[in-house]
Amino acid sequence: MVDESGFFFESSAKETWGVGTPERIGSSLTGWSEIWRVERDGKFRVLKSLKPDYVGLPLYEGLLKKEFDIGSSLKHPNICQTYEFAENPALGNCIEMEWVDGRNLDAVKDESRKDSHLARKLILEICDALICVHSRQMVHQDLKPSNILVTYNGNNVKIIDFGLSIEDSQTELKISGGTKAYAAPELLEGKKADVRSDIYSLGKVIEQISPRYRRIVRRCCRQNPSERYLSVADVKKAILKRDSGLPWVLPAAIAAAAAAVVAVLLLVNRGGGDESSASTVDAVTRQDYAVSYTRVSDADIGEKQDLTRPEIPAESTVKEKPKQVEPAKKIEVIEDETDLDDIFDSVTELFEEKEGGK
Repeated sequence: MVDESGFFFESSAKETWGVGTPERIGSSLTGWSEIWRVERDGKFRVLKSLKPDYVGLPLYEGLLKKEFDIGSSLKHPNICQTYEFAENPALGNCIEMEWVDGRNLDAVKDESRKDSHLARKLILEICDALICVHSRQMVHQDLKPSNILVTYNGNNVKIIDFGLSIEDSQTELKISGGTKAYAAPELLEGKKADVRSDIYSLGKVIEQISPRYRRIVRRCCRQNPSERYLSVADVKKAILKRDSGLPWVLPAAIAAAAAAVVAVLLLVNRGGGDESSASTVDAVTRQDYAVSYTRVSDADIGEKQDLTRPEIPAESTVKEKPKQVEPAKKIEVIEDETDLDDIFDSVTELFEEKEGGK
C-alpha cells in the first residue's frame, strides 16, 4: 500500500498574493463603526472602521484606537484576535482582526437549551475569556449574545467588540456604556464599572444559553453588586459544581414536604386553583418521595434502596413482623439554602409541565 499524502481533488492558487477589495459585512445601527471582510495573503481578515460621518472626529478616532489597544493586549483562544491598527486608503483608520467563520450566540441558543453538553461548553469558554479580560484589569461592559461568536467548526466561542471596554490604567474615554437589556444596574445609574458589572451581564447571557443554571443566574444578576459572585472564576466553579455529580440524597419526608410546599404556592399564586390543581396537590401530599440527584456512581451511594413504606395486610391469620426498611447508605445534609432552590425549581417545573403551564 502506498502511504503518500496529497490533495483528494485538484486545487488552484492565485498567481499573486495580496490584498483584495474590502466587502462590507456589518454596520452598527446606533454606533459609529462598520465591519468589512478583506482577503490578505490568502486569508480572510476583518477590518473595523468608522462610518464616513465619524471619520476624522477626535472622540471616535480615539475610541477606535482605544479598542485596538485593549484588543491587541488580549491573547486567548476564546477572544477574537486583534492584529494591527492601520490606515486603509478607502476606509481611513482600521483595526485589523481575525475573521471568525461562525454565527453569533443568538443563532445557537435554541440548540444549546436542548443540548446540555453544548450549553456547558459555551458557558465555560465564555467564562475563560472573561477571566482573561479581568486578569488584565479590564471590564468588557458590553457582553451580550451578539458580541459572542460561535464557530461552525467545533462550536468554539470567540468574544468580540471591545469598543466600550475600559481598563484601570485609562485616563481618558473611561465611559460607562453597554446594552440596556444586559447592562448592570450600576452602569445605568452612571456608577463605576468593575468585574461584577460583567458578571451581571454574564448571568443574563447564561440565562439565554440554558435553563439549567437558574440559581447561578440569580446570584450573578443581584441588584447589589456586593451580593454577586466576586469573580468569574467563582461563577465557573459554581457551574462545575452544579455538573460535578455531587450527591444530594434526601429522606422521603423532606422531599415530599418540599413538593407539597411548592404545590401549595402554585395554588396560591393561581388564586386557589381548580379541581385538577387540588387533585395534584392531594396526590403529592399522599406520596412519599425519595429524591436523589443521581449524578454520582453507584459506588458512592451504595446499592439502590427501596425507601417506600412496606405494605402490611389489613387482616392476616399469621402475624408477621413488618419488614425493616434500610435507610439509604449515603444521606447528605443540605447546608446551604441555595441547594434547596434547585429542588424547588425542579419541582415547580414538574407541576408546570403537569398542568400545561409551559
